[in-house]
Amino acid sequence: MDNACLNTALAALSFGLCAYPAAGHTDLKNPKRPFGAWREYQARRPTPAHLVDIYKHEHLSTLGLVCGKISGGLECLDFDTKDGYLLFQQATVGSDLKSVVSRIEAGYCELSPKGVHFLYFCEATGRNTKLNDRLKIETRGEGGFVVIAPSSFAHDNGLKHYRLQSGALSSIARISPVEREQLHSFIRALGSREKVPINPGAASAAAGKIAEGGRNNALTSLAGSMHKCGMSGEALAAALHVENKAKCDPPLPDHEVQEIVQSIIKYQPGQSIGAAAPIAWKTPASLPTGMPAVPPFDPAVLLPPGLSDWVGDTAHRLQCPPDYPAVGLLVALSSVIGGRLCIRPKQLDTWMVTPNLWGMIIGRPSTLKSPAIAAALTPLKELEAAAQAIYETDMIKFQAAQMAYELALGQTKKQATNKNGVMQQASQIAANVAGVMQQQPPKPKRQRYVVNDATVEKLGEILAENPNGVLLFRDELKGFLAELDGDDNATKRAFILQAWEGNGGYDFDRIGRGHIHIERTILSVLGTTQPGVIEAYLASALRGGVGDDGLIQRFQLAVYPDEPDSSVLVDAHPNLQAAAFISSLFKRLAQLDPTSIGAHRENIDGRDGRWYLHFTPEAQRIFNAWYPKLVNHTKRAEHAAMSSHYGKYRSLVPSLALIFHLAVDGNGPVDETALNLALGWAAYLKAHAKRIYNYSIRGDALAAHALGDAIRAGKLRDGFSLRDLQRKNWSGLPSRDRCQQAIEILAELDWIFVERIENNGKMTERCRINPALLAKP
Repeated sequence: MDNACLNTALAALSFGLCAYPAAGHTDLKNPKRPFGAWREYQARRPTPAHLVDIYKHEHLSTLGLVCGKISGGLECLDFDTKDGYLLFQQATVGSDLKSVVSRIEAGYCELSPKGVHFLYFCEATGRNTKLNDRLKIETRGEGGFVVIAPSSFAHDNGLKHYRLQSGALSSIARISPVEREQLHSFIRALGSREKVPINPGAASAAAGKIAEGGRNNALTSLAGSMHKCGMSGEALAAALHVENKAKCDPPLPDHEVQEIVQSIIKYQPGQSIGAAAPIAWKTPASLPTGMPAVPPFDPAVLLPPGLSDWVGDTAHRLQCPPDYPAVGLLVALSSVIGGRLCIRPKQLDTWMVTPNLWGMIIGRPSTLKSPAIAAALTPLKELEAAAQAIYETDMIKFQAAQMAYELALGQTKKQATNKNGVMQQASQIAANVAGVMQQQPPKPKRQRYVVNDATVEKLGEILAENPNGVLLFRDELKGFLAELDGDDNATKRAFILQAWEGNGGYDFDRIGRGHIHIERTILSVLGTTQPGVIEAYLASALRGGVGDDGLIQRFQLAVYPDEPDSSVLVDAHPNLQAAAFISSLFKRLAQLDPTSIGAHRENIDGRDGRWYLHFTPEAQRIFNAWYPKLVNHTKRAEHAAMSSHYGKYRSLVPSLALIFHLAVDGNGPVDETALNLALGWAAYLKAHAKRIYNYSIRGDALAAHALGDAIRAGKLRDGFSLRDLQRKNWSGLPSRDRCQQAIEILAELDWIFVERIENNGKMTERCRINPALLAKP
């Protein structure tokens, strides 16, 4: 079993890529084709266990990726010859594609036995395409398969190796469909209008083998020529390694090739080797678009009276964004209503929406997320405490009744035998015991409103005893999401996903617990998290990883508001009238009688079903006009994950309208006032969704802004290093990769210059800041 390829394959699966071994030694005529019967893995990814089994029994030393949608839109740009790759690299110097190519190279670039592979993600991935026959450049797309590092296999003319040159599977770049089309069009035209001819050094080296004694000079000359043309360090290194393996006889060790690269790139393009390195600064360009703006939350506009008073008062006293207590309050209210009352958003159709909501609050540490949520959950805690007191009283009564029952049952058993030891007839014994057993007291059920941490089986028991649902609250959602990852937690994940719907039943069969039937699985979820946590989770989901099943999109009430510009100490009495209104509202909804507000009840095969309300005629007209707009907006979303998120608004808006209707003691159908408030929330939440998903889709831009802000604020000294930046652990720069991306973007925009210095034989990098940014205003 090849551990290197297997380990890489398992890692690739965790990143949402479809990894599968190549035929290798099992097919000497075509060792690069996929191993065995692999077609099924164009529709689904193999399991880790299956991969382990293949490598264990077949002893393969190969690995490949299935391209296309199954790998999150993966495409491979395959340069089958080094000459084609070198021409492409030199032709992109000074072109509009330079930044795109540099981003792809830094994300993932590998050396194949004959050329180079670039990997990137794109939503518009096509099928395998020959882009340039003369230069032998093609793509592997939908239905394609590409062998990747660290594969190796024996072929007719020797051992073939694939080596990673730069980046990693976890950092594959994502490009837009427009950038992809520009890249492909550029390659199709190569050979007829290339901007820079193939370097003479490269041509002469390609003419034959380079023997010992001339290898260093030949490669140094080639590297100098390519660097003079403006080729990036990563591209130069990739080209030089290809040239070394193909033409040097024998090839130089990899570390010597890298030393040649480092000796060249420490000079600016066009600068004589060995000379000083003055920096020719240019005017800093504008930074890329950063985090999308979100509107401020106005309680008076987005909430009905009573709710708006409480949210405004809580946010003022805590000095936190009002979005925090507002989301917490609505999710808590939705959990109390739960299965007690639903809404039918259509007049004739039987589509039913249970108003259980999922809420997620995103913010940096110390932004008072937890106190705001604690305030919103206070009424639920009061209901929980009252229910616990009732349960304890009922348990005392039950234990006394149970004791009396057991005594009666024991007495009945004794009476089954008379004084002479003669047994009564079996029918008489059964009748007597059955009569006593009918008096067995039922065990009281504890009314639950909030759970924090429970196994899936225990959560099932709680929901079985609480058919109207409960609220699952986790102050930090990171743990909750982690608990649902991995094959071992597939059952819990499936159960949680179904509980969001709030309409279906569920059955557990467990040894020791027996059979548990849940009439309706209804669960509301509420929690907080930090930007870096949600970025990492979304990064996996957006690439088709474990989170790509719609779990994160179920958090419809997901907000990431701006932090207040300033905070002052507010010491004021709470608005007791607003607090009393909220407390009374929770108690009223916990005892909601659907018949008292004119609700209807569905009939299922002669059996009573769920209670529900309709919209009023005017509200129905508004909803019918809004719904097609939502569908069109969903189709035009920037990313499939965002499309899935917007799609959940079809149930969110009716749920919010029902909550607002009940909050003002509404009677009968849900009116247009409640619906218009809900539609206002939909517009408000769309802006937050763009910000949240943008954090992962355009994390590089956010990182660039974070670094740019730090430079403008004077938080970094001239000559800082990547390590210096990583140690800061600033928001927007949570990892080494993000820091590296930010440095690369700012270097391209002339904010900084990455200076390479040799010190005692060791090459180090430092970031010089453009003096224009250091000048005092």
